[in-house]
Amino acid sequence: MTEDFEVAKTLLPPRDDRGHKTSFGSLLVVAGSEFMTGAAVLTVSSALRSGVGIVRFLSTEKALDPVRINCPCALTSSYEASGNLLRTVADLLSKSTAAVIGPGLDADDPRNTEILLFLIENCDKLLIDASALTILAHLGCSVLDIRREKGLSPVILTPHVGEFMRLSKEHISLDYDRFREDEISIATKAFCAGTGAVLVLKNHNTMVTAPDGKCYYMNGDNSGMAKGGSGDVLAGLTGGLLASGPDPVDAARAGVLIHIRAGKIASSDKTKIFMLPTDVIETLPQVYKELGW
Repeated sequence: MTEDFEVAKTLLPPRDDRGHKTSFGSLLVVAGSEFMTGAAVLTVSSALRSGVGIVRFLSTEKALDPVRINCPCALTSSYEASGNLLRTVADLLSKSTAAVIGPGLDADDPRNTEILLFLIENCDKLLIDASALTILAHLGCSVLDIRREKGLSPVILTPHVGEFMRLSKEHISLDYDRFREDEISIATKAFCAGTGAVLVLKNHNTMVTAPDGKCYYMNGDNSGMAKGGSGDVLAGLTGGLLASGPDPVDAARAGVLIHIRAGKIASSDKTKIFMLPTDVIETLPQVYKELGW
């Protein structure tokens, strides 16, 4: 089915004005590396604007300062601060209702593989994006099987087509104009049934596929979004929504719909050529007002 923007109103829990910061969830973001600090800043920035109560950021020490400077509301921790990295992850996870891993990570750093595997096995609400998808493709998606064995929630995976091809080993058609008819939807349904994942397949039209085979199509034609960093914004936004309470399918649908709408507003205001992913974050207040939040 094709999703209308207004559907986003029904996908998230009501916000209690008597609530406090822990009422609205806590998100752990594992992102960034020495030479990819911008991805971490974008992910944390959009997460902070999602309505989640607390955002905790974990990365290598050399990636922390840009987030500390640009996102002073986030709580930061470094890989190197503790002699036992997984103990640090476990401690942060115990204080979090959801986690995002991947934007800007160094896929060749073995510590990131350790963290990803730990989160897969222990984090109930988890979104995997970008470099963490590269690591997952190398490991093989069979590592996700343990989540169903433990009764954890479906993981959200947010690949573009190339990343999906690596994850699924499928050589699928790239004809997005025939989403409903061609092998893309067949491949995503089979993949989600086999892995138990919620798949957010990104392109100018985005498709969210649930483990039960339901597909939701979002029409997002907007060349202004075809810029590095747009996916990082989506990851942080969706992760923050996920942490605030909805199930993974609803969080994924809401994140995509809000992201698309914010992009359209930004392109109208800034033009498609000039706009940047940071402008998408800046337009979120208007989107929230349109939704009555």
